[in-house]
Amino acid sequence: MRFFSISLALSFLAAFQAQAKDLSVDHAEMMKAGTALFQKSIRPALMDHCVKCHGDGKVRSGLDLSSRQLLLQGGDSGSSIDLANPDDSFLLALIRHEEEPTMPPKKDQLPDALIEDFRRWISLGAPYDKPLIEKAGDEPTEM
Repeated sequence: MRFFSISLALSFLAAFQAQAKDLSVDHAEMMKAGTALFQKSIRPALMDHCVKCHGDGKVRSGLDLSSRQLLLQGGDSGSSIDLANPDDSFLLALIRHEEEPTMPPKKDQLPDALIEDFRRWISLGAPYDKPLIEKAGDEPTEM
């Protein structure tokens, strides 16, 4: 029994070390910068252009942007963002009007500076400071 307990503890330690290696040295700084960018630029853009169809009572194409967890789940077309290769993110292709359906739909492309903010935000880990919308029955989410 003692051998089993030691083996189990070593397995947990190895798994924790593997996870720690996945975090970059500057992870905290990236999250801080990404959260600031989210608050300044991304949150207002999502609220103005996206959440009406992707999170506020509607969830078109299975994509709910109301929280980071739901963003990372993606939608009917698969992953919406690629944290490892931000430039390959489907969300960027849609807002750049490189893929159909272009976003926002039936509107001009977002300004280049805002699209660059989205690219940078994704490259910083796409952090949210809090959900865009608190949904009924949801527990308050800490970010």
